[in-house]
Amino acid sequence: MRCPVTVWMVLMMSSPAQALDLRTVPSSPAPRAAPSAISPAAIQQAPIQTVVAKPVVTGFQPTGCVRKGGTVTVQGNGFGSPDGKAVALGGNSIHVDLAVSTWGASAIIALIPNNPRIQAGKNYYIGVEKAGHAAWLSNIDKNVTICASSALSRIGAARIDSPRLVGRTADGAAPSSGEEPEAYYEEGGGYYENTGGSYGVMPPSGGGSLLESALPPPPQNLPPVPPKDTPTIEPGELIVVSPGMAEAQALAQQMQALGLSVKRRTALSGLGLVVSVLRVPKESTVGNALAGLRETMPKVWADANHRYELLGEEANHYGRKLIGWNSAAHCGKGLRIGLLDSAVDANHPALRGRAITAKSFLAAGIAPAPADHGTATAALLVANSTPSGLAGLLPSAQLYAANIFRDRGKKQVDTTAEWIALALDWLAGQRVSIVNMSLGGPRNLLVEAAVRRLQERGIAIVAAAGNSGEKSLSVYPAAQDGVVAVTAVDARLNIYRNATRGDYIAFSAPGVDIWTAAPGKDGIYVSGTSYAAPFVTAALASAHLVNPKTPWRSLQQQLQKKSRDLGIPGKDPVFGWGLVQTSGCAATKQH
Repeated sequence: MRCPVTVWMVLMMSSPAQALDLRTVPSSPAPRAAPSAISPAAIQQAPIQTVVAKPVVTGFQPTGCVRKGGTVTVQGNGFGSPDGKAVALGGNSIHVDLAVSTWGASAIIALIPNNPRIQAGKNYYIGVEKAGHAAWLSNIDKNVTICASSALSRIGAARIDSPRLVGRTADGAAPSSGEEPEAYYEEGGGYYENTGGSYGVMPPSGGGSLLESALPPPPQNLPPVPPKDTPTIEPGELIVVSPGMAEAQALAQQMQALGLSVKRRTALSGLGLVVSVLRVPKESTVGNALAGLRETMPKVWADANHRYELLGEEANHYGRKLIGWNSAAHCGKGLRIGLLDSAVDANHPALRGRAITAKSFLAAGIAPAPADHGTATAALLVANSTPSGLAGLLPSAQLYAANIFRDRGKKQVDTTAEWIALALDWLAGQRVSIVNMSLGGPRNLLVEAAVRRLQERGIAIVAAAGNSGEKSLSVYPAAQDGVVAVTAVDARLNIYRNATRGDYIAFSAPGVDIWTAAPGKDGIYVSGTSYAAPFVTAALASAHLVNPKTPWRSLQQQLQKKSRDLGIPGKDPVFGWGLVQTSGCAATKQH
């Protein structure tokens, strides 16, 4: 997502109440006293007066109408530091504070709240004031109109699995169709139209949209900038996350001063985010560009486009018995599960006839990874019972499988933070209750924001804890707050030899020599925290079916109390709370 960055200067004019008093003055000037000598000491003691320019508002973007719940860019100059200042909307007998996401010397981006007192079709002024409604600092003679509730801005959807080439120019410029650059997906120098896109935003399952919902400030403990040469990131790319298209466009203009330009931009309406992929100049490294961006614009969610790996490897039927799982053919009925993985072989006998909806998020020309990992994980969740001993934990659940992994050759299989966000956005629109992520990598702010948005929608995230060994760094998204991290144990309750350790680990589950499906084979033995995660996903999902109104955190706490303690008494960085225990879905209410 590349966002050219232009710094908007906002001038705050004095309000009408602050105008000069031009009443009639006497025609003859009053006599003046003769000047007297001023000593040098008096001059030194005279106070030095500093003239501070008042903020001046010159206009707003968008220029038509502004939606409630949307952002508005206040343009002008002299805004200065935000310390002790606020932005407010007034008129028609109301005075409402606006949440500010970006404060610049010449542009302020603020959110129009969904306040019932703000009425569609009416005009309101917006200005800068002293915090606490003490006094207006700027002019308040510039008005905005609130859009009717049906007004929607044109926003392209994030469906890019089947892009259509619409043009290429010799110098790499956008096609001459007149479209905005963000209407295109670029890959390999070509510009691709987002087929399947829509105008407007898709409301979440509960109604409304998260798009334009303000993001909190970025976390203070930011992920480190990547070193000069690292295979863990996409070369020449940065990612910036915005809550809406207006802010994304404003940030793009500001970032031009840093030499950054928009490569791709996608509105993720399901997550309420706009993702901009920026092109880093060839003369700069990704790490240097990211450091400069964070220093210049510390309130912006910006990161590298990190790569993520699958967390399984090839290696009995002990898993179900170990966690106490009782199942039947109806298990999972009425449940929607999301899966982020490689492709799934839906024609495998273990998966044939199952309710699986698959979607690829790889652009045209990118080789997909083999379907081994995705097929194995999907079978653990929803497989038919087969003569070879395969059986899914929740065979009647509806599985939404997002294919996000590519094959880069030489056994290099990975995905990117961008594709993870696109897939999570799609899953939000499919009304899934829980998402299984058997993948991992470094901490990334785009993935962090996307996961947080999904959690705000009441969707649980279960992730593999990692296969990097005892002394490795924490693996994300498993280590993110609120994500249920799962490590792997064998049939004798020994920790998996490659399992990552950390305080973030929540549960242990069977994940060593697990029998599951494989393309072209009846089954295969596999090992890794990837294959432990579905057991905890199934345990949480079955508890959710029994008590659908109980918050996920409460359901997790119930599992914690039932878990079989392993290792050091209590929660520990090796086994978490211990081996997950559940009665399966035998007692669940079927819908």
